[in-house]
Amino acid sequence: MAEADLLDILSNGGVPETILHHTPKVYLCTRTFVLKEGERTPSDRPIADHLVAGVGKEIMYFEPPVPLEGKVEIYMQTLLDAIKVSLFENLKRSLARYV
Repeated sequence: MAEADLLDILSNGGVPETILHHTPKVYLCTRTFVLKEGERTPSDRPIADHLVAGVGKEIMYFEPPVPLEGKVEIYMQTLLDAIKVSLFENLKRSLARYV
């Protein structure tokens, strides 16, 4: 990631919709996060519903959806934690279905 990208993320992080184009540079193998249409937090912030993988057309829904609250460095870490939890839950379901 270039310095210009980092500066753009930090300066525009208060409006998460404006920095989504940086997603592939920050989160490897992730094309973008999809925000819930028409649903926002009480503080009028967007909620991330799922991610679109950088390879193929795979999507993964967050369990639960992630409110993008607080400073950019906070909600970006929250997204990373949500990715880990959601992948873990998907893996548990897959193992339970495995015969």
